[in-house]
Amino acid sequence: MTSSPGTSGDRRMNVDDITITDYIAGVPVITTSSAGLAGFIYIEGNGPSVQQPITLTGANLSGTGTITITASADFEVSTDNVAYGSAATLPYDLGTITGTGVFYVKLISGLTPGIHTGAITIEGGGAATVTVNATGIVKQTLYPPLYDFSAGAYSFTQWNAASAAYTSPDNMRFWVANSDEVALNEQPLSNYEGAFNLTSASRINGLGSYGVSFIATGSAGAGFPLGAVLGINAQGKENIKVSWTGGLETQGAGVPVPRYYGLRLQYQIGQGAAWTDVPGPVEFLNANKTDGEFENFGPTVLPAACNNQPEIYLRWVYYFIASNDGGSRPNLRLDNITVDANAIVDPSIQTSVTSLAFNQTLGAPSAEQTFIVSGANLTDNIALSVTGDYEISLTSGSGFGSSLAIAQTSGMILNIPVYIRLNAASAGIKTGSITLSSQGAANVTVDLNGQAAEYVEEHLLYYWHFNNMTSETDVTEIIADYSFLSSINGKFTYTDPITGERDIDLYNSGSSLNLRLGEDEGTSARVRNPSATRSLVFDVPTTGAEGLKMQYAVQRSGQGMLYNIVEYAVDGSTFSSSGLTNNTQEVAGNEEWQLFTFDFTSILAVNDNPNFKIKITWDGNTTASNGNNRYDNITLTATSIDSGLSVSNLPVMAAVTAFPVPFGDVINITSDNEIQEIQIVDALGRIVKSITSVNHTIQEIPTSDMEEGVYIFMIRTGNGTQQIKALKK
Repeated sequence: MTSSPGTSGDRRMNVDDITITDYIAGVPVITTSSAGLAGFIYIEGNGPSVQQPITLTGANLSGTGTITITASADFEVSTDNVAYGSAATLPYDLGTITGTGVFYVKLISGLTPGIHTGAITIEGGGAATVTVNATGIVKQTLYPPLYDFSAGAYSFTQWNAASAAYTSPDNMRFWVANSDEVALNEQPLSNYEGAFNLTSASRINGLGSYGVSFIATGSAGAGFPLGAVLGINAQGKENIKVSWTGGLETQGAGVPVPRYYGLRLQYQIGQGAAWTDVPGPVEFLNANKTDGEFENFGPTVLPAACNNQPEIYLRWVYYFIASNDGGSRPNLRLDNITVDANAIVDPSIQTSVTSLAFNQTLGAPSAEQTFIVSGANLTDNIALSVTGDYEISLTSGSGFGSSLAIAQTSGMILNIPVYIRLNAASAGIKTGSITLSSQGAANVTVDLNGQAAEYVEEHLLYYWHFNNMTSETDVTEIIADYSFLSSINGKFTYTDPITGERDIDLYNSGSSLNLRLGEDEGTSARVRNPSATRSLVFDVPTTGAEGLKMQYAVQRSGQGMLYNIVEYAVDGSTFSSSGLTNNTQEVAGNEEWQLFTFDFTSILAVNDNPNFKIKITWDGNTTASNGNNRYDNITLTATSIDSGLSVSNLPVMAAVTAFPVPFGDVINITSDNEIQEIQIVDALGRIVKSITSVNHTIQEIPTSDMEEGVYIFMIRTGNGTQQIKALKK
């Protein structure tokens, strides 16, 4: 509105013919820089993939807000290429996307091998949803994961034609090579990444329950097949056994002789090592075969070098042998793979005892003791070494030394006896040990305890040899076969009988240990279980005797009592082990006889004691009704006897006499019957003289070479053997 210059006054504006019509705005739209994404790739275990960017633009978007970008399960998105997730947002304002509008896409990590497809959806601002398709591939590692046998033997029995590309059976890979003429030492080009239902070019086909087949042609196709590879972890395993089937699907077309190919089993210890043929070789060949023929191989044991290896690969290589008359190549089949292995059992050493006790009189070795050695899964011999004043041998009576070796056979040592003796040069307590060792096995130790003492003359007080027992009924009391004093009979009692359970009976074999009075091994007494609440109590008065020692031979049945525990009473009822060393002794298994010695010489209260008693109880294997300990040649000896116990107090068998008594350099033996043989036994039970073929009723015996002491004369006549005792002064 205007006015002329120099004028003034009211002004006015006229408006006329105003028209208002509808406004049609532009349609909201989102546009992407790409309609699809491909090429996301990574090797299994190495994801995610490298990112790919997409740029968004928008027009006529409604108001102000955000565009939401959502990825399907196998993909992830980000707007800053740092923080990735299943969704992201981009802002928009005044109808357009603000900023760069760029977002990023990756194939997520942790996917299984194969082709993975998905979509990225973009929506918001009133625009129609936009979808960007995405495709990625997770490739397998060249070498397969290792099978560890935790679920038992490995087994491959089928592979379907519909199996996806980039996949393979558990713990296996299919390899391809650079050439259709694969060599035995061929290295892989890559994994087979094609489909398993192809019908042309080089390929690997799934045959369902018939396994998988390999065929090479002049065209690489999905790859020239090299073969199949299986990975195993054999740590802790040995004797790895492989079985498989090789077959001919279709023979080559060469006429008259087709190309020759083979399927050979090889192994590799660790990636990068040389492939080595399993000895044989173990292979299937198409030569002279017809379609459908097959062979089963194995179980073939892999070389020992494979044992206990954490990484082993087995390869069935589809290899070229000869062109012959050309034509198409043979199609070879692999099926029914089984791989099994045995757990490695550590070498072990077993002994029948963990400790032994000895008594030695200086001037000669102690009596031998023995234990049993066994071993299993051994890779070397068992070496034994002994310490202290002890000696060991594999032969009773000879060959003793400080060490020895027991040879293993096929990893085993079965029940070999080892003999031990104490051979000290000075008196005292003697400790030592035997160490048994073998490569890879835990050492085993047998503790040795003993005592060496100066020679002290001993007198036999009581002796049970059990050769006069009968086997008709069980008994609970047995009188000594020999007692020094005619007025005293030693006895022992199996206390506290149990109704319905066994007691003591005859065992049909005895021991050579601790034999006295010219007796032979004969028989022994069997003390039966249950024994947990029972005991053997020996009533053995020691009137006039000092320096006491008890000895006996013992063995156990397989379920027999494991330990003998010895106590004594000086009042006839209160038992104790005070002052008695080694009063608990282990009874070895394998039914071996052992000699146990219990020395009372340091316990003065047991001397010259009419109330002296000894008790044996047991530990281990005592409650069942089966099992037993067998006893033989039980003796109680003394180092001195009161001189008041003259020969007149000693038992004299009827029908035989000895004079003079006491005797000096000569003694005469007479009998009512013709004398056939005389044996003279000292107080220790040793035969010191033997006179045979006497054949008359009187015999004079020179005795100047015999030491002073009490002797037993065993006189055999036509009526049997009788005995008398006489003292030499």
